Amino acid sequence: PANRLISRRDVDFLLDEWLDVTELTRRSRYADHDRETFGSLIDTAEQIGTEVFAPINRLLDEQEPQLGVNGEVVLPGELSEALRRFQESGLIASTFDEELGGGRLPYVVRAVCGAYLAAGSMSAYAYPFLSEANANLIVTHGTPEQIASYAVPIIEGRWFGTMCLSEVQAGSSLGDITTVAE
Repeated sequence: PANRLISRRDVDFLLDEWLDVTELTRRSRYADHDRETFGSLIDTAEQIGTEVFAPINRLLDEQEPQLGVNGEVVLPGELSEALRRFQESGLIASTFDEELGGGRLPYVVRAVCGAYLAAGSMSAYAYPFLSEANANLIVTHGTPEQIASYAVPIIEGRWFGTMCLSEVQAGSSLGDITTVAE
């Protein structure tokens, strides 16, 4: 059946015929994988994007995070369940080295997975997406202690984070930023 988020036919064409992603398996880093491994990971992301993230997309736009009475952040319960399902999939660890619990898969395959997840709900996917970026930064530039303390819990899916942006004229409401051309 056709997927309503992203055409799998188009994805397969891009990966197999245009990018020839299986050529990457000739490299030692990816030698343990094949097109079937890549397809299985994409299947998982497609399922989570379609069955888990998409059904809560509107809800997450309508029910933004709130600050609770004790200073805790209150999120819709459906988001917690969606992130639990994502965590169980192992997708966040997929590109990291094995010694960090990762699968050493090519980033191009992970990017396709991210497209399915974002198409399902960018509001839900923002949590692991931003967290994975943090873990990549720490793994690349951090000390072994920083990697163990901060990156590993993200890679294992135990921690998620957010990004706080603020602008002088708009606070954290980046949609309210205005510019003037002179």
